[in-house]
Amino acid sequence: MKRWGSSLDVGQALARASEATYPREPWRSIGERVERLASSGGNQNYAAAAALIGHMAELQSVAERASYIAEFKLRFGRRRNLMKLLE
Repeated sequence: MKRWGSSLDVGQALARASEATYPREPWRSIGERVERLASSGGNQNYAAAAALIGHMAELQSVAERASYIAEFKLRFGRRRNLMKLLE
């Protein structure tokens, strides 16, 4: 999405549309959205980020998911309400 300069919302729509054909590609777009939501703070943003992380799990192997979650928790571990949603 970045390569073509699309907005985050358009990137999300493209990512969802491409999941069936290219299941690994949406990670970048979804990951960017998760980062923004988690960085913004607030329980609504945390809930949306957790839901997207759950959706990403459908596109990742168990090892990839574990690695992503571990790295995510290192960056955002101080956000207790967000961490509760990931348990």
